Amino acid sequence: MKPVKIRKNYYKFSFEKFDEFWGTIVSRLSKSFDKKTKNEIKFHCKRVLSIDELINLEDEKRLKYDVAQYFFHDIGNQLQDLESKDLSVPFFEKSDIIVLDTDKRFRFLFINKDKLLKIDDGEIKIEIPYKNNGFFSPELEDVEVLPTKISYKSGIFSLASMCTSLLNNKEITKEMIEKGFYWKTYTTGEEDHLSSKVLLLDLIDETKLFFALERCLNIHTEDRHYFFI
Repeated sequence: MKPVKIRKNYYKFSFEKFDEFWGTIVSRLSKSFDKKTKNEIKFHCKRVLSIDELINLEDEKRLKYDVAQYFFHDIGNQLQDLESKDLSVPFFEKSDIIVLDTDKRFRFLFINKDKLLKIDDGEIKIEIPYKNNGFFSPELEDVEVLPTKISYKSGIFSLASMCTSLLNNKEITKEMIEKGFYWKTYTTGEEDHLSSKVLLLDLIDETKLFFALERCLNIHTEDRHYFFI
């Protein structure tokens, strides 16, 4: 549900009932938040953009490092807030997310409440078929029979996959896969636990965001974690 503009630099979300999901929106709004009622959340920002509109502001048609870090931080923290309430998402799409242009920086919000699934014993139940948008986790790609259950960590893989894509304007090629981590001066030779999507991160190698994304792009769910070091 997208916000409605009330007047210049002032917006609101409207809903039937304030619940745990909308609580995560308030938490993520930070200083932009103004007030809430039983049916509305009001906040300040200069404008509301889509992901594609934000990308089109850039000459290279990709997110700069700092903005990509804000994206990963904001949506990742909102996802963790949801997980603390036993809720998660199977995967992300660009349309799930809006961008708030605030005085300090761009802020990102996940707004697709309809995609939330209940976490039960570390898993979420997939009951409907989804069209693969390129941001699926390995376990979601492997779903053949419905209903089925997959790890609740599918969402953080998808988040990292989308962030990796937003940092680039290129696709993974067979040549890139064959070269592997060609930009590194050394490799351990034990990268089989990582998705090939990591190969698109050469521009940010050895950065804080690189290692954060790498942890989330682990194909083994038990070793997949969202955090910055």
